[in-house]
Amino acid sequence: MVHKLITGDKYKHITGVAEYMYEHADEFGLSDTKEQLYVVGLLHSVGAIRMRNKDDKDSVDILRMLNFPQFYMTIIESNSICPEEYKKKYGVSDEQIPEAQILMWKANMIIDFDGNECDILKRVEQIEKWHIDNGYIDNHSARKTMNWLLENGYL
Repeated sequence: MVHKLITGDKYKHITGVAEYMYEHADEFGLSDTKEQLYVVGLLHSVGAIRMRNKDDKDSVDILRMLNFPQFYMTIIESNSICPEEYKKKYGVSDEQIPEAQILMWKANMIIDFDGNECDILKRVEQIEKWHIDNGYIDNHSARKTMNWLLENGYL
């Protein structure tokens, strides 16, 4: 049963991210999509919960079953890449990155495994340690995302 897979720090983190996205959607001009962003927050790490290397596929499949627009799937697919990679992949500038994507990055970067807002550097170290402990290749994407969010005034 799925509910047994989503326990402890996994449950706390994904619900914390979802709640953060819902609560801060207005600040990003996204008040009309708060509920959808809440669902995106809940699903953003489903594959990681199941310990798959491609942690976005399961989440995207669920959104597809729920008939969510591709826009929301892209937010999840791009959650684990840094803004520089996002800009290259989609051929956009900083100003063209959707606010919903930035909110996803921000929420994921400041909500720790306990579901609480934390110091950004602590969170980056937590993510990097998790990558190493779970056999993921750490390409410093979290650190690059943190730096971009800081440089662009989101943190």
